[in-house]
Amino acid sequence: ALASFALNYFCGGLHPYWFKLVNLLIHLTNTLLVGALAQILCVALMRSQSEESSGEAGKWAGWIVAALWGLHPLNLTGVLYVVQRMTSLCTLFGLVALLLYSWYRSGTWAHAHLRRPLLTGFLIGVLVVGCLILSALSKETGVLFLPLLLWIELCVFRFHVSGRAGRFLTWDLRRCALGIAAIAVAYVVIFKLPAMLAPAAFDNRDFTLIERGLTQSRVLFFYLRLCLVPSNGALSLYHDDFSISRSLLDPPSTAWALAGLTLISVLAWLLRTRAPEVGFAWGWFLIAHALESTVFPLELVYEHRNYFATIGVFLLVPLALMKVANLEVRRMFLVLLSGYLGLLGFVTYVRALQWSNHVDWAMLEASNHPKSTPGNYEVGRVYTALMQR
Repeated sequence: ALASFALNYFCGGLHPYWFKLVNLLIHLTNTLLVGALAQILCVALMRSQSEESSGEAGKWAGWIVAALWGLHPLNLTGVLYVVQRMTSLCTLFGLVALLLYSWYRSGTWAHAHLRRPLLTGFLIGVLVVGCLILSALSKETGVLFLPLLLWIELCVFRFHVSGRAGRFLTWDLRRCALGIAAIAVAYVVIFKLPAMLAPAAFDNRDFTLIERGLTQSRVLFFYLRLCLVPSNGALSLYHDDFSISRSLLDPPSTAWALAGLTLISVLAWLLRTRAPEVGFAWGWFLIAHALESTVFPLELVYEHRNYFATIGVFLLVPLALMKVANLEVRRMFLVLLSGYLGLLGFVTYVRALQWSNHVDWAMLEASNHPKSTPGNYEVGRVYTALMQR
């Protein structure tokens, strides 16, 4: 990410236009990658449940997910908040890794129809590892694309090769992968987390480790609300006014949030056979938030933390549509979806206009979040600068 900023500065100086243009191009590329990945995953998920629907789903499923994700106003700060090129660039390399892996597995899991599958697999593996490294070098959250890759294999391709459970010599691939993952998690929990979560790490925060964990249960539902029903009044660069959960009942919504997270997880588990896409989408969302929305001593809320977390949620839309048998209901679904896409595009357009004028943007941020310290500071800074002209 820093190398890209240096190249931007070398070619166009400090003019913000060029920085934002590059961010926009990265976002558009990511939108295409999301569409391609979603199409492969939707076809595979539908094929595992209904061979008849899988071919039709592959025609448009990816476009629907790409449109929902690319137009969503929740992703705007990943583009116009220039420093968050870290997020978009990290996502670009991560999506390439997932796309390459999913493309290869789509040709080997049910019926092996690739020429020289071992050589192709080796080359794909090298490219995937390279992209994962580049993703992590762009931003630390890039490490999450590795568990996302494992999640895709576990939920979509299920460690099958040519329609049968994959094996390495005499070992079951699924058990081997889960065993290695368990060892890696145990190593991080035992040897790395204690130092990272020591009380001293929270000295410059106004919350403790436990308070942050409790608060993030409410933050996750706040993100889901912004994902499903975005509004300009709730969307903001600054969310430092988000109230901290001091206990399970302070505020009472903390207990409800924890209960909601548990309920959704239990339902996803119960539906793992009839509707595996529900568990896949929920797992994707939680994995994508595993670093920035758990217990680490970071600031509580930022919209760009959802940049690749919402992809799994949007996958549910075409998959749900494919399960609608009634033609009239399906047409109504498509009409509502078209209207929803129009709403997303309109809100994003309005937000972009607001961000185009620094004075109006600062006033709007402060009026929407009057208890935000950086929001009020920015208004004062802007008006002080105007008075000095």
